[in-house]
Parts: sequence; structure tokens; C-alpha cells
Amino acid sequence: PTNEVYYVGPDPDSSALGLGKMICESKNLSSDDNTQLFGMSTDNSGGYPHLFSTSKILNFINGTEVYKGQTTIAGMPVNQFSSCVYWNQLNSNFTLDYYFTVPGWKTPSGLDQIPVRAEVQGITTLKNGTVTKFHHIYQYVNFEPYVNDPEVVFNTPPGVYCLLRKQVKKPPQLKNHFYYREA
Repeated sequence: PTNEVYYVGPDPDSSALGLGKMICESKNLSSDDNTQLFGMSTDNSGGYPHLFSTSKILNFINGTEVYKGQTTIAGMPVNQFSSCVYWNQLNSNFTLDYYFTVPGWKTPSGLDQIPVRAEVQGITTLKNGTVTKFHHIYQYVNFEPYVNDPEVVFNTPPGVYCLLRKQVKKPPQLKNHFYYREA
């Protein structure tokens, strides 16, 4: 394991020109800002960092959940759960509301009780002492609690080079000379 996270996406410079070129950026997983969102743990992994489980990423099971009842989102009957959360790293207190489809609701994936929405509302205190309110709504589209194609989904796309990526395998040593014959 290299403790890296890769961001692969359209190159902003080539996108404006309509070239469709992709870029890759390599960052240290331990110090990347997105570990606040996706989490990072070494629990039960032999000391290697890995992303949290689905329930941990969703911060759903933290012991403060309260069932708020049934409501409707985009025509779907959903169950609402609410919890109070404090994130020390961001000095933030907030209420986290999750909405899951009710049991028996037909989902495109065929899975039962999938997340539909997360709503976060609270305050954060910045390093300079300024208190800022925030309110975010996250809609889940095509939620799948698994990786659909584990063989290739984490590979760098063909033709994309990741600058500063750690090598996990050394290239072969080539001789200082070569020859060829024409047939």
C-alpha cells in the first residue's frame, strides 16, 4: 500500500478547448483534506490506512440517532433519522439527518432501504474565532454499497499519467545497447 489517493478528472485547460484530456493528481491519503469526508482508519487493517465502511463514511451509526418518522422525498416514502455530531478536526457541531427508503420500496438497484438524502445543518468555529453557520443537502443517486467492477475501477485510465505517484514496481533494467535485424 502506498497511502495515496488519486484524483482523476478532466484537465481544465484542455476542457475549455474541447480536447477531453484527462489528468491525475496524487496526494497523501493521511494528510488529504477529503479524509474528513471519506474518513481514514487503521483499525483491523494491519496498520495500513483505508477508507471507512459505508456506515462510518455516512457517519450514521454514532449512538445518537433518533428515528423521526416517515416523510416523502421526490415522491419516495422515506424514513428519517437524526443525530447530533461534533467534528473536532473542523471544530463543528451539526445535526445530521438521513433519509432512507422505506422497507419494500422498489429501488433501481433492487436493494432495500438505501440512503436517499443527507442533510447537514450546524456551525463551525474558524481558527480566528469567527462562527459560521452551514446547511448542506446531499442527494444520493444510484447508491451502491459495493464497487461494481473491482478489477478496473481503481486503475488509472489508459493514457493518463499520475504526476508524483509512488512506484510500486520498478521498471526493468535495460542494457546500454541494442541491435536489430531487418528481415
